[in-house]
Amino acid sequence: MSEQLSDNIEEWPVSPFEVLGLPRTAERTEIRRAYSALIRRFRPETHPKQFQRVRESFEAAMAALEVRSQNSGDIRIDLTTLVAHDDAATTPSSKSPFSTIADSTTSTDDAELVWDRFSDAPDAIQYEEIRRLTQSSKSSADAFLMAYWMLRLRPDFSPGEKAAEWLIRGISSFGADPRLIDLLVDEFRRDADLTEPQNSGDTAGYILSSDLLCIYLIGRWNIIGQKRRWKQLADEVDRSRVRLAMDHSEAWSRLLFRVYEMVAFANDAVGGSLLESVQKEVGGMNLMQQRHLASLDTLDMLSEFRKHQYDVWLSGSPALHQLLLESTNLSSSMFRRQLFGVIEGWIDSPLEALNCVTSLAVKLPEAFWLLLRQVDGLGFFDDPHSVRDSALLETVGTMVTSCKHLEYAHARIVIAEFCRDECVSGTTMMGALVSLNDTVSNAGPFAAALQQDTPLLLTCQLICRFLEATGPTIDTD
Repeated sequence: MSEQLSDNIEEWPVSPFEVLGLPRTAERTEIRRAYSALIRRFRPETHPKQFQRVRESFEAAMAALEVRSQNSGDIRIDLTTLVAHDDAATTPSSKSPFSTIADSTTSTDDAELVWDRFSDAPDAIQYEEIRRLTQSSKSSADAFLMAYWMLRLRPDFSPGEKAAEWLIRGISSFGADPRLIDLLVDEFRRDADLTEPQNSGDTAGYILSSDLLCIYLIGRWNIIGQKRRWKQLADEVDRSRVRLAMDHSEAWSRLLFRVYEMVAFANDAVGGSLLESVQKEVGGMNLMQQRHLASLDTLDMLSEFRKHQYDVWLSGSPALHQLLLESTNLSSSMFRRQLFGVIEGWIDSPLEALNCVTSLAVKLPEAFWLLLRQVDGLGFFDDPHSVRDSALLETVGTMVTSCKHLEYAHARIVIAEFCRDECVSGTTMMGALVSLNDTVSNAGPFAAALQQDTPLLLTCQLICRFLEATGPTIDTD
């Protein structure tokens, strides 16, 4: 059963039943037996992605079984479901939380035996056994990770306790283990209260590596910045400076760059004071090495945008303007969600979108640069490639031919509307124009113009990505 799956998760089937090696008619006992066998092979501390996928497949198969039972009139109460039904227990981690320990001086055999019993039949007794192991001489980072996962999977084992507390305890004992730190940063995103000083304020002191400390602080400070807790951020920057500024200048410079981005558009006295102190400190550092140039350019652009942020307010899209002022403190998912809210208002009028983006590029180039950077970070752009779809090429060729005698100012509007109507991205349009170069006379010049017309390219890209994410093309008739 479990032998059918490769160690390479990319080769796994999509169907949860196929992952489990079962037919869709499998019963509860078969599903649990297959699940138990797989999590013995793909252990969370050695195969984190595979473990997460197996767990998701188990949940999906059990849910399908419940639907099948209800449809057949079988009203049975499921007493064997592994996962408690709450958001905290079922939200997949955005990162792979585990990796093999490179060097461990303590035995994890006892913890592994407890985990095996938990895999077979989860019970609060195993959680208490793991708790005792974390307090014994046989304790290891693995024991803390297992305690964390047990409580994540079954929060009912200890209702008043947060799973993340096991990560914090583990870091205090094994501060050089990156798995604990990566998972805690993920927990910060789920529960911002964990970044309050009383909850995890001393954890940084136990992290031994400057690189790991950077990962931890950036993850923590990102949340503090999103909550606009500038006084707390300033205090933590001061404490970290004592430890890092002299002996770990490279790590410290990375942290300062990120703090600058967070407070670039702070509009209160505390945030402004922090920004001023960071500006002064960065200005006094020797950062002219090649590896720092991109970060310094970013700081210069943000500084210019800050100076002129209210000189030209985008009357066509104040929501976009406000979003850009907040963007350096938003997570990728938050920025994407708010950006899609802006784009939704443009769907009925690609001309409005094109005018807004063009105006931004002309009047506030620093803000346009920031928008491009944030959109590129979402993976909205792909490299132009040769298009072989004959139907699409024919449609693009017809559109380009119809624009043959139009001035470019009018033709770019036609292109924006075409990309909206056909759900074609700007990069795909460019690839199609290149493919048509030998057969449609004005396709080559259009491709060259589009490559230089970044506002048009970005407009088409934004509208297409919105339509791809939200469903079929909207009927504008």
